Amino acid sequence: MAQTCWAEDFSEQWEKIVGKAWKDDAFKRRLMSNPAAVLKEEGLEPPKDTQVRVVEDTPTLVHLTLRANPAEELSEDDLLRVVGGKAVGGKIWGGTQVRF
Repeated sequence: MAQTCWAEDFSEQWEKIVGKAWKDDAFKRRLMSNPAAVLKEEGLEPPKDTQVRVVEDTPTLVHLTLRANPAEELSEDDLLRVVGGKAVGGKIWGGTQVRF
């Protein structure tokens, strides 16, 4: 059964999915074309109303993620928690704070 994962679990699950995509081209194509469905099948269900895109780095193209700016002002302690993968006023999913 799919579940929403905290940041600690997300990285481990995501690494397994990446490994599977490296070994299985059909799985990789499905992951890139319909990431929300594949992630849900693999136990990483995206939060409701959250769009997910999977992009692939190459030897000559690297993607950098500009994380969403939190809606409210964060204290220095909260900023350190977010950078460290901790939730502040929501949950961290895929490295980004989301509201549930």
